Amino acid sequence: MKNILSDSLINARKFELFVPPPSLCKDITWEFPNATLIWCEKDIKSDDYTLAFNRYDAMYALNEHGFKCFPAPTLEEIFEDMQEFKGLRFGNTCIRAGNTEYYYPTNCTEALIIWFEIREILTRIIF
Repeated sequence: MKNILSDSLINARKFELFVPPPSLCKDITWEFPNATLIWCEKDIKSDDYTLAFNRYDAMYALNEHGFKCFPAPTLEEIFEDMQEFKGLRFGNTCIRAGNTEYYYPTNCTEALIIWFEIREILTRIIF
């Protein structure tokens, strides 16, 4: 068990600037299963998280042992997932969901916030 986390933690901390904070990523359920990075609890009894590489299905293994882990998607992974949304249009200067327009985000935190909003808008339109 310890090997999964320690192997995954190697050099992952330097990537913290490239993913949204754990407070935002906690709301991701099972989207981004192939995310390169994941947030993992440092200790089962705390809310302190560390960044790790998602190697060898680490997220699923750690969750089975009681550690909270969830994807930490990069900007590229968020855009890739958005392309799968039906009803979403990418323009030259903005992204359109229904009647709402979003300027292209420049960082992963903004992108994930927009991802949540667009998902909610498209769910209301479709259902």
